[in-house]
Amino acid sequence: MPPAANRDVFVILYDLKVKNRSSALHTLSQIILYEELSQSKNQYKLYLVNAAETDNNLKHKGILKKDALIDAGSLIENILNVQQGKSDFLEALEVAVDELKEWFQKSGVATLQIVFITDLDTFESVIPSEQLISNISSMSIFLYIIGPEIFPPKTIMCHDDISKWMKTFEANKLKGNLEVASSIVKSTPYSVICHYSLGMHLFHSYKFCNGKQAWQVPLSFGSILHLQVSTMKYCEAGMPFRLKNNLITERNQKWVYVDDPEKCIDIRDTVKGIVKHGKFVKIEDDARFKSYGPRSFQILLITEAKNVPEHSFQNENSYIVLPNQQQSEEYLQFINTFIDQLAEENKYIIARRVYNKDYNPMFVVLIPRWVHSKF
Repeated sequence: MPPAANRDVFVILYDLKVKNRSSALHTLSQIILYEELSQSKNQYKLYLVNAAETDNNLKHKGILKKDALIDAGSLIENILNVQQGKSDFLEALEVAVDELKEWFQKSGVATLQIVFITDLDTFESVIPSEQLISNISSMSIFLYIIGPEIFPPKTIMCHDDISKWMKTFEANKLKGNLEVASSIVKSTPYSVICHYSLGMHLFHSYKFCNGKQAWQVPLSFGSILHLQVSTMKYCEAGMPFRLKNNLITERNQKWVYVDDPEKCIDIRDTVKGIVKHGKFVKIEDDARFKSYGPRSFQILLITEAKNVPEHSFQNENSYIVLPNQQQSEEYLQFINTFIDQLAEENKYIIARRVYNKDYNPMFVVLIPRWVHSKF
């Protein structure tokens, strides 16, 4: 049997007193719906914070465990009917950490995560305990505080950009629990605090991704120019659900003539091939549409963005192509200037990507993003 797939284990903390309730519920429903439709192996628990009732292993006041294994619509309706109370911001984090302890260092677990959906406005300010910060750090927990109006100063390209952003963003103007949350984020290795518009994206992309390595194949332009780049998957969406087609089976399939649909043909009497220049060319099964050649990454053309409709490059996976940082300063300056110029002129690159030797090619769209030296 194949090894069990790695799973993520996470706890959702939802603040019942959050001011922007529509955005908060939208974020919560997105997370629940994704888990529901994708049928992932992930494990998760939901706690309501600032509730009138209490139900958690640590007996912390106003933190209520909620059954999240129901459809998202019913869950949201139930949450709207829960009576509000009062609880502590840090105690909610302690409850979440306690839930994750049994999964720490357990085989088959990729990432431990805590998602706290709150604007932090309704809690009393307290000082975080060293034990809480130590537990989050030692267990390598990814903490996402989603709600406060905090945005990155530049386009996020990789995990390091998030870490640098969290370590350097200005916290001197923050007050109350926002300052407390900031101190936790800065004291732990994998924590982030951001607005609702970013939260869902970071929750799915900012985590441990075992087995995903950079694809080190140069981006070539003809036979002269070879750009040393690294291609990395930064967003992956499995098929959420698939409808089973029970209308067509082997029993009711039949083969007929194009010009005489009433006349059936035995499949064993057919030969595979194509018509070329008016002649039928037989194609052996093993050779049909087979590609041969080394892996490659080739620029085919550069075109204006308006010539590339979005539906033509939709896929389940998204990748990011970055210059190889081990190259010289002159090289980095050249490729960054090239990308900036494409972005300024609103042009896309159409490229041909062969992932491995003798693989069928895939045609991709490279969308340039701004690179500013001041960032």
